[in-house]
Amino acid sequence: MEAVVLPIYIRQFILLIALTLVSSLSIAESDFKAKIGIMVSSQSKDFQARPFQRLRAGDQLQPQILTKDKSYVYVVHFDKSTATLLNHGSTNQATTQVTLPDNNNMYQLDGNSSKENFTIVASNKPLEAIESSFSNASIPLKQWKKLAKSLSKKPALELDYKPEKHIAMAGNVRSLGSGYAASALKEYAGKDIIVRNYVFTVKK
Repeated sequence: MEAVVLPIYIRQFILLIALTLVSSLSIAESDFKAKIGIMVSSQSKDFQARPFQRLRAGDQLQPQILTKDKSYVYVVHFDKSTATLLNHGSTNQATTQVTLPDNNNMYQLDGNSSKENFTIVASNKPLEAIESSFSNASIPLKQWKKLAKSLSKKPALELDYKPEKHIAMAGNVRSLGSGYAASALKEYAGKDIIVRNYVFTVKK
């Protein structure tokens, strides 16, 4: 019986699949996990944003992060020229929950920019690169893009999928203390850092 030699491109494909599975299993076994999302309030409906989504001027946003163990969280918003660390001044304190601007308020899209960009970073240790770069709350976009590129090289695995839900806004439904808000967040895992990016196209 003759051995069958697979074409090199098939062997390379099989190797790539195997490496991907090994990497995914390694991340899944990691102890560092975080639930991350951005709650959107639009036309009396609340829902979790997708990474790329079209929103309307007047819509409201609330970044939300939950971790099992105390972690360091950085939430950056950027436009065409400037990146701003939204939780500047509190990133050096380990926590298990971050809601911005706070549990009872949300950021409102004014429609002056056609795109709104957010990067949420959760880490099991302080990130000196971010801390030192944002000695002030804002830095030039070029500087942030260089830093964000290095952070995005860290792989993160989505552990579960929650179908998008829309519910009528009522009381403290936006708060992470509410059952809906916490259960609607997607959970991710990483070896030591998790990075999630959101790009919103804003229609006036």
